[in-house]
Amino acid sequence: MTTRLEITDLVVRHKTRKGTVYAVSGITLEIGAGETLGLVGESGCGKSSLARAVVGLNKPTSGTLTINGNQIDTRRHGQSAREIQMIFQDPYGSLNPRLTVWELVAEPLRVHRLRTRAERGDWVKGLLDRVGIPETMHDRLPHQLSGGQRQRVGIARALALEPKIIICDEPVSALDVSVQAQVLNLLVDLQSEQQLSYLFISHDLEVIRYVSHWVAVMYLGVIVEIGSVEQIWTSALHPYTRALMQTTDNSETLNGPEVRLNSELPNPLAPPSGCRFRTRCPLAIERCADEDPALRQKGADHRVACHRVDEWANQVSASA
Repeated sequence: MTTRLEITDLVVRHKTRKGTVYAVSGITLEIGAGETLGLVGESGCGKSSLARAVVGLNKPTSGTLTINGNQIDTRRHGQSAREIQMIFQDPYGSLNPRLTVWELVAEPLRVHRLRTRAERGDWVKGLLDRVGIPETMHDRLPHQLSGGQRQRVGIARALALEPKIIICDEPVSALDVSVQAQVLNLLVDLQSEQQLSYLFISHDLEVIRYVSHWVAVMYLGVIVEIGSVEQIWTSALHPYTRALMQTTDNSETLNGPEVRLNSELPNPLAPPSGCRFRTRCPLAIERCADEDPALRQKGADHRVACHRVDEWANQVSASA
């Protein structure tokens, strides 16, 4: 399958008054055409920093981005706007309150000087119709819409330039549960129709399970496990992944022993040496403090960053 987005050794650091936050520390990921990679982890682990760097809202410290086979100059990331767009967590804060629904969706076309005025009208109307915004709402301002309607406008705006890659940063977390399902179904349908590729970020594992083909688990700026949805849900091998999985309603599908976290997420200003998860891991050994574990292959398309992954794999197999 064609690879749409490649993220290679991406590093993002934020300088603050208290020091440097190591938000993203050498992450490598790829997403194929028509696929969704779900990115999950606790708040503060660097998910949004990664998303914003990929679309050019944050400047990466180092690393490369390749979109549709073309390496992007991260210093001039605006050049890729037509190929990659973002749907934000807050559907109200991400929309200009002074523009109408129609103007919000038409704005990217105007900025990039695409289509004639008449063509823009037809295109915008078609997009808004597709996401479920009737013509009677086209002249409304964002504050006159519900949360779900605002997010639908945000989706239409993201699609205006016909990108093939969409970064979804917690796109349903601010919505009511019933509205969440409608928006998720819309995103799944749009992906099927247009072969869109999603990087879908959420702290909600059930949402990730519903929309994703692949799952990457992020902890304190690094990827600790990546695999297919089925592999993660039944045979997660990293203790952090298992701890997250056991908070879900369907944790009984997970084979193997239970894991409980020992403490709170460490300060990203001073991440632990070696394995960043070791200060919370009930299985940590001396090697974990000295050596940063690399992602290791454990079966087809399943990689895990844990020094004790072989022991885990044996326990999970025995419990299956």
